[in-house]
Amino acid sequence: LEFRRVLFRSGAISLDDVASLPVNVYRRQDDGGRILESSAPFYRLMKTRPNITQHSFLLVKQLMLHLLLRGNAFLFKEWNGAELSGLYALNPERMEIKKMQDRNEYSYRYHLDGSVYDLTRDSILHIPAMVWDGVWGLSPIEYANKAARLGNRMDDYAERVFDGGIHSKLKV
Repeated sequence: LEFRRVLFRSGAISLDDVASLPVNVYRRQDDGGRILESSAPFYRLMKTRPNITQHSFLLVKQLMLHLLLRGNAFLFKEWNGAELSGLYALNPERMEIKKMQDRNEYSYRYHLDGSVYDLTRDSILHIPAMVWDGVWGLSPIEYANKAARLGNRMDDYAERVFDGGIHSKLKV
């Protein structure tokens, strides 16, 4: 229980630190450099209020939590005609990603309150954490937990095998 409390508190501190960092948008220049794109709609929303319910600090914190616990963060881009009008975090547990057969693209399907929403790549920003298959992210916390459990099992095995020292228990 104490370990979980420490893990939660350290995670909360890290989330607060990351969420307090500025979210900038850059445009790549022909010479390979970059320039701050302060007129970009994404930048404007993240500097003011990304949606009607959250400030950018809370949205970034929620996205980071999704990345750490689920390995994926999904940001829904709300459009009002041609204008980007809102950014909303979507629950990764409710998202499906499918490769489209007719072209080398992916479609997104979101499940919410018994309804299914088919979303295009233009309306979703998918941020995966560590990726093995090129699409779906792995949770860093879950991955570290599995590695620690594997290490513990290897220690237990080594203790059983070498219990009496390095001499084999097998008699010929």
